[in-house]
Amino acid sequence: VNTRRIQQFIDQGILTNPEVGKDGYIYNSDHFFRYMGAIQLRNSGQPVKQIAKILLSFDTEDIKEKILGIGPDGDHINNNDEENINYLKIFLKKRNSASFD
Repeated sequence: VNTRRIQQFIDQGILTNPEVGKDGYIYNSDHFFRYMGAIQLRNSGQPVKQIAKILLSFDTEDIKEKILGIGPDGDHINNNDEENINYLKIFLKKRNSASFD
C-alpha cells in the first residue's frame, strides 16, 4: 500500500477520509477494498475520473464481487479481469447513460 497513492485517491474522491485516532489514521475494510478496486481499475487502463465514478456507483460487496472477483465466502470467483471490466462498462453505460471509452 502506497501512502502517497492513498492521499491521491482521497484528493480525487476515490477514497473517503479515514477517521483520525489518537495514534494516527484509521482505515476500515471499505477503504481497503475501494483502494484495491481502484488499483485494479487503474491497471486495466481506466482513467482516474472514471475510477471515481465507477467506485462511487458500487457498495463494498459489489466492488469485491464485480471488480475484484471475490465471492461472499472470500473465494476468488472469476479471474477474467477483462470480462469484469467489460461488464462494468456496459453496466455503467446503462446506469449513467455515459460513455467510458
